[in-house]
Amino acid sequence: MLVLHPSSTCDVCLDSFVLDAGYPDHRKAPCAIECGHVFCRPCLESLQRRACPLCRTEFDRETVRKLHVDIKPLSPGERLARPDAVGAIDAVDAEKEDLKARIVSMIREGAEGSAYQAFLQQTKDWLREQDQDEVRHFWSVD
Repeated sequence: MLVLHPSSTCDVCLDSFVLDAGYPDHRKAPCAIECGHVFCRPCLESLQRRACPLCRTEFDRETVRKLHVDIKPLSPGERLARPDAVGAIDAVDAEKEDLKARIVSMIREGAEGSAYQAFLQQTKDWLREQDQDEVRHFWSVD
């Protein structure tokens, strides 16, 4: 059986996968397409082209398969390092959620290159305001 880390998210909407059996019809459960990439079903259904958002490989809607997975439990250290794991949301978490929402919006709306450049500059400015030891690995993305 495939085991997901609790922080695993859909690469399109960036929401956590819902693996709770009590969730109606498991719509946020992870689903695999032919190329092997995994997304939530609503994101796959919302794609205008039937192509993988990551590798652009075409896929047939009939071949989308819901994955049956377990969630790896958080270690005590991870629980301490991730207060959001127990439901707390602080200002940084709110900023991260806002950034994720803006990225998803730009992808869904097909934003122009200038919008991406403006967003990239805003992100760089935000990163400069953060503790550099915590965000150093993000600078290699540029």
